[in-house]
Amino acid sequence: MVASRVFSPSQMKRLMGSEEGEEWRREKIIQDGVILVLLPKRLPSLGRTDEEAERYTRIYERYLALVFGAIERHGGSHDILSMDGVLGFWNVPLPQEESERHAFRCARECLELVPRWQQFIDSEYRTVDERYTAAFDLCLHRCAFYAGCVGTGEIQSYALSGDEVNFAIAAAQSQIRDETSSIRLSAEFKEAWDASGGADREDLRFKTVYYSYGDERRRLHQWEPGPLNDASGG
Repeated sequence: MVASRVFSPSQMKRLMGSEEGEEWRREKIIQDGVILVLLPKRLPSLGRTDEEAERYTRIYERYLALVFGAIERHGGSHDILSMDGVLGFWNVPLPQEESERHAFRCARECLELVPRWQQFIDSEYRTVDERYTAAFDLCLHRCAFYAGCVGTGEIQSYALSGDEVNFAIAAAQSQIRDETSSIRLSAEFKEAWDASGGADREDLRFKTVYYSYGDERRRLHQWEPGPLNDASGG
């Protein structure tokens, strides 16, 4: 289970000033939404000295600022996951139009931000030998999950939970051994995106991969930056 700390500005206006915002504050409900799981390939070691710990903190904070900024620019809300990951979500707690398009463009922007993060990392290290190579793994999924407020009194937060959230995290994590950054789309996300016409407008190329989750073999569509995809629209 993960708890949201930051809603997108457009969602906050609707949540705090309308009747439709009352329902999500009253009870936990099953909702259908789009989630983005982003995991860094690896982060530099926390280190053993105060200097190393401070450097790690600066690199980590820069990473969060870049990714959170991208999610917010595309109308999403976000939170921190374990494993240094980030969760973005759309269409929750209130409906948003073209959630798949916004989520995919957000994921692409996150990959485009990798060189900026790499530049910042390089500036923190004294030698090339110490350099950490930045890369992200991402998974986009359209699914139903439990969503609502948890906690009591004045100490409450909004939470998403469910096995499909866990699936998206696992699908992103399964790419960690690869060296390059990539985006994986669940079959459910791709189907909803195709139905809205969004995928056609992007004119991108995907390869099909399979991931075993529990007793299921789930189909995923993987996109990697490269000459063919970079030359496409979007």
